[in-house]
Amino acid sequence: MIRHLIPFSLLLGLLLVSCTAIKSDLRPRLCEQARPGLADEAKDVCPLSMGDSIPDTTLSTVDGKPVKLRQAVGLKPTLLVFYRGGWCSYSLARLGEFRDRMEAFRQAGFQIIAISPDRPEKLKESIARKKIRFRLLSDTDSSTAKAFGLAFKSKKSANALMRFMGVDLAKTTGQAEPALPVPAIYLVSPDGVIQFSHADPVFTRMVDFDTFVNLAFLGLGNPGGPEFLKKVELPEEE
Repeated sequence: MIRHLIPFSLLLGLLLVSCTAIKSDLRPRLCEQARPGLADEAKDVCPLSMGDSIPDTTLSTVDGKPVKLRQAVGLKPTLLVFYRGGWCSYSLARLGEFRDRMEAFRQAGFQIIAISPDRPEKLKESIARKKIRFRLLSDTDSSTAKAFGLAFKSKKSANALMRFMGVDLAKTTGQAEPALPVPAIYLVSPDGVIQFSHADPVFTRMVDFDTFVNLAFLGLGNPGGPEFLKKVELPEEE
């Protein structure tokens, strides 16, 4: 009964906080090198970046079957997306952007793989809700996010607030002490080398989608560019 007495504007504010989990007004520190593991806060992560090789971790498909990341990426050039989970509307909106542009990426020879701490059953819910047509993989123990240097601790205070708003990370991830990944986008060649990366602990500073596309398909400003990159004309927004 208590939650019904709270003004809608306050509930909206609480939902925004719960979705961002931990928000920092600081830009991620400049790291001399990636630091795998679990950071105390989102602003403390030191993720893999351009030129690094991705780790060969094991994730789960929507059916709960194990899959090696390097094997999955080895099929073709890959847009690798890390998102917090289907509980976050901002994460789902970003997946929707990739869904809407998927055909252009497919024609250019790319595949899209999105990774979150959600259990396989939760991935299925996201697929149904957003009509996702690309591959979602489950990283419930955050081993892949940790290996990429993207994982940070989800504070008990944030978890309590999220439970109040109807989101139980322990249930969505299956972990008693869940971690979250800083949202990130990677462009990875079939040999597992990162060609482009963007990660930021503040969700509002996620790279503009069209900017990312232009950088990726234009070879990051290098006229030669990685050989596997192909420029395509993206469909105009309606």
